[in-house]
Amino acid sequence: MFALLTICISLCPTKLDDILHQQLKDKFGEQSVKLIRNENAISVYEELFKFGSPKFISSCIVKPKSSVKVYNDPLNTHWRIFKIRLEANLNIPNLKSYLNLYSSLELNKLEKLMELKNQDELLELLLSFKLHNKQLKSSSKNTEESEDNNNAAVSTSTTTTEPSENENDSAPAPVPVSVPVSTSKNLLNGSYAPIYDIDITIDNEHINIHNYKNPRKFGDWFIRNTIKNYSVQDYINNLDPSKVKNEKN
Repeated sequence: MFALLTICISLCPTKLDDILHQQLKDKFGEQSVKLIRNENAISVYEELFKFGSPKFISSCIVKPKSSVKVYNDPLNTHWRIFKIRLEANLNIPNLKSYLNLYSSLELNKLEKLMELKNQDELLELLLSFKLHNKQLKSSSKNTEESEDNNNAAVSTSTTTTEPSENENDSAPAPVPVSVPVSTSKNLLNGSYAPIYDIDITIDNEHINIHNYKNPRKFGDWFIRNTIKNYSVQDYINNLDPSKVKNEKN
């Protein structure tokens, strides 16, 4: 699980829980550094993928006397499929690091910074960044409507009848019938939002970078630590000196 999580974090960085981040760093810290620096990234991705991926089963029939080793073919097949998508994303972290430095940038300048062969290669990379930077997020209004529909999903006509005196006492009672209501039409409602904290638009020969990073709130951090400081001072001032001397002795 941690191996696959390392792959996900390297492709789409996000904030993790402190305990989970420390465990990930202890187990695959060296591989994470290589992926960030883009040092032999393909081989590192292959190592993590084959170590952490589930065991795939092939439905092909193998001849008993066949000399071809096909026991690893399902795993290698899935790796080759994943590698095709992976190669298009290898330069995205490098591209993102340059985009974070500017609010507007010329295509020629970015091409020289990234040391690409031509402008077509840069446009292909920018298109890949744009496509992978989309995520469908449902609005709060649609979420509330979906929850209301789910609560009303089991709406039915439940009828029960009293058994007559002529009926047998062992006859089964009528079973309530429930007809679920389809609510799938609201599942895909929403708007697309960027996954990263930046987004780009291209205007002729210029790239406009839009930064969505929220500013850090230092005031809350200072207030919390000031309160902790005062609580420690109150604890020290309220200590009994006689008990402190006895503990030292």
